[in-house]
Amino acid sequence: MAGIGTEALDGFNTLVFGSLEFLFRYLPLFLLIFCLIPQKARCFWLLAYSLLLYWAGEPWYVFLLVGMAAVNYLFGLSLDRRKRPEEADETAEDAEGVRRWLTGEARPEGEWKELFVREAHAEPDDRNRRLLFVLALFCNLFLLSWFKWNNAFDKSYLLPVGLSFYTFKNLSYLIDVYRGETAAERSPVRFGAYLCMFPQIVSGPIMRYREAAGELSFERGISLYRLESGTKRIVAGLAAKVLIADRLAILWNDLQTVGFESISTPLAWLGAAGYSLQLYFDFWGYSLIAVGIGEIIGLPVIRNFHHPYASRSVSEFYRRWHMTLGSFFRDYVYIPLGGNRKGRGRTACNLLAVWLLTGLWHGNSVNFLLWGFALGVFIVLERLALRPFLEKHCLLSHLYVLLVIPLTWMVFAIPSLREMGIYFLRLFPLAGRPETVNPGDFLKELRSFAPTLLIAAVFCVPAVGRWCERHKNDTAVIAALFALFWLAVYQMANAVNNPFMYANF
Repeated sequence: MAGIGTEALDGFNTLVFGSLEFLFRYLPLFLLIFCLIPQKARCFWLLAYSLLLYWAGEPWYVFLLVGMAAVNYLFGLSLDRRKRPEEADETAEDAEGVRRWLTGEARPEGEWKELFVREAHAEPDDRNRRLLFVLALFCNLFLLSWFKWNNAFDKSYLLPVGLSFYTFKNLSYLIDVYRGETAAERSPVRFGAYLCMFPQIVSGPIMRYREAAGELSFERGISLYRLESGTKRIVAGLAAKVLIADRLAILWNDLQTVGFESISTPLAWLGAAGYSLQLYFDFWGYSLIAVGIGEIIGLPVIRNFHHPYASRSVSEFYRRWHMTLGSFFRDYVYIPLGGNRKGRGRTACNLLAVWLLTGLWHGNSVNFLLWGFALGVFIVLERLALRPFLEKHCLLSHLYVLLVIPLTWMVFAIPSLREMGIYFLRLFPLAGRPETVNPGDFLKELRSFAPTLLIAAVFCVPAVGRWCERHKNDTAVIAALFALFWLAVYQMANAVNNPFMYANF
């Protein structure tokens, strides 16, 4: 995979949520001081502690992170459309006029005419402002591309941790400020805390600035309700990562160790299912922990997953999977390209462009581009032809997703085209390739991993998630979470550190 390798994260336990050091040292210290210091200092503490944790893992790249924050802070101020006080007064007058019109109140004679004249002579966006906006986008995208390009040709050239995620946070902020959808942040500390906050810096979620702006003052402090709710999310995420994802990772590692040429067709399908669930519970677990930490200190709760394997189409799957990334590409790429407003042909081209960019965002190797292109093709086919069939046939649509998604994850997971070809020949045996190479391998692996696969499948069912949400305050559920936490801690204490998979992007 493109990005930082696991060897780079061996000394990065400061930001690996699934490490004992983070859970019992770095997180408690942060929360304790956050509670004790005055409210006005909390934002600064979040920024400073995030930079300290980043420095402990990648000291030199802290300067890159701080530099990006400073440059984009200045870009934001320069692009801001915030009105001058006298303009704000005029806007307030116009709003009052609209209220009068809606309520049927009369407006003084000549006032409407004055309003229309003022609007007719309003100045368009200044050309220099547009050029500055293009420069701001170019600086961010060039930096991201430069690191990814070097990593593509030299795997020892490691990407800064979380570069893709905080670059996208910068881009969403600049675009929203340029469009006038949010005002630029005047405080460099608040903007730095938004960009660098440690719960989200490694793998998101990609929180928009306008979602966080109202909470960055941290006026509410830490309440018992948010502490309890956030802790439950953290424990659930830790269990998903350590007890399910890390366990299923052993299955995929076993297949790679044996070699794809030597596995049977049933085992190849079991491996595809196992990897699909591993990736889901790994990233879902990370997102739950990140959101839980944010909830404790008063940040908004952001949903990044919504039972994607219960979907009835590939397009629905990716509306439910990594939802903040999907909404980013929708709002800042797909809709500006024209979305679905300019005919079927243009819609198909826009969708393919978005998914090729999505593949490229995940990595530079050919398998990521193939993965993005394949998903784009499926989504275009659904949009143009398959949607009525999928909507009409409930069971077949679910089976379609459960077949297609694991196959596309195999393209995602295997960087070598040769190895990928071998794996797909094991999945779909052709002439000269016997269906079973090693007849006993499937049952052997199934006996080892069947309980974990079954538990993972159960927690992919929306009804199970709804039941857990309804009963999250029951004594039995709290006791189960308590047991899962210490079981996860035991597993971490007896296993090699296994970073989250999306830290590679």
